[in-house]
Amino acid sequence: MQLVLRGGGGKGSAEAMPGLQLGAVATRADRQGRGYAGALMQRVLASADTLRLPVLLFANSSVTDFYPRFGFHRLPSHRAWTMGAFEPSGAVATPLDPTREADRRLLSDICTRSIPHGGALSAAPEPSLPLWYLCNGLARALVLDGGRSIVFVTEADSCLRVHDWLGPLPVDPLATLCSVMSAPVVRIEFGFLPPCGWFGDNLRLEPDDAAFMYWRAARPMPPGPLLFPEMLMT
Repeated sequence: MQLVLRGGGGKGSAEAMPGLQLGAVATRADRQGRGYAGALMQRVLASADTLRLPVLLFANSSVTDFYPRFGFHRLPSHRAWTMGAFEPSGAVATPLDPTREADRRLLSDICTRSIPHGGALSAAPEPSLPLWYLCNGLARALVLDGGRSIVFVTEADSCLRVHDWLGPLPVDPLATLCSVMSAPVVRIEFGFLPPCGWFGDNLRLEPDDAAFMYWRAARPMPPGPLLFPEMLMT
């Protein structure tokens, strides 16, 4: 994975670097307590140390005491949203169909050209991950700007969740988001850190105590808000 670190509160110059992201680490119930998970972690992290690569992972509340044993520390993460009375505009965005080869090529091409989202830590988009979300019915993908960008959304309980936005980001996203709504919403949430100009003072950021993101590297994390792109988490 190509990680991006930014100084200056997440607004400064960006530095791209290779990094590793660990997925699930688990042991069968009848094999637990024998040190298998720890031995596996030691082997994987020894390879990361040899290559001098930072390691990122996403955990849950049941294993918060496990990863710090291996040099990981928890990163403070944020949530981002805005409130209001948002109405569909009636415009129709083009759905992206992951079963069509042309649409998969479009997704890959836009990922290649897309700039990583902001914040202290982000990553270059990887087409296989949003494709996994789409094939499992976990989001809708809509093609915007004549094929220049793609937005991934879900709608539930009067909330529009914008999981990701690949390609050029508009200065004012509201018109675009109203074009992808199928019903009125009162809340728009983001699975990435939006640009600071989006929604002005109405964009809310708050610490996310339910996010268990862990980081292991020789260098400290730059200061600033952090909302790692949701569709790049495993």
